Amino acid sequence: MEVNVRSVKDTASDTVEKLEPRDESLDRVKRHAGRVREDLRELGRAAGDAGREKIGDARDAARELYDRGLTRAVETRDGVERTLRSHPFRSVAIAAAGGAALGVLLTGWLSRRGGRRGDDA
Repeated sequence: MEVNVRSVKDTASDTVEKLEPRDESLDRVKRHAGRVREDLRELGRAAGDAGREKIGDARDAARELYDRGLTRAVETRDGVERTLRSHPFRSVAIAAAGGAALGVLLTGWLSRRGGRRGDDA
């Protein structure tokens, strides 16, 4: 079997010519994949930034609600203290009446349960 150098050379040239367009396509695909990867990174950064901003907004709103609630609680406490100090006998009478009413309610509730304590059966 005789090997023809010219035939091998022509076959090699044909093969290279056929592969070159594929190499260009592969390069295009690689470039496109690189752009897609960068776009995804940028999208991830943007989503992270947006998430951090929303968390910051929620934290600020929660802090504001807490501060308002604390202010209202302090104002209410101060108002109750002023009322108790300005009307001490009335305050004691109201507390006694409330305690008596609670006692009556609890007594009625316990009697309906049959006086059982701690029995679940």
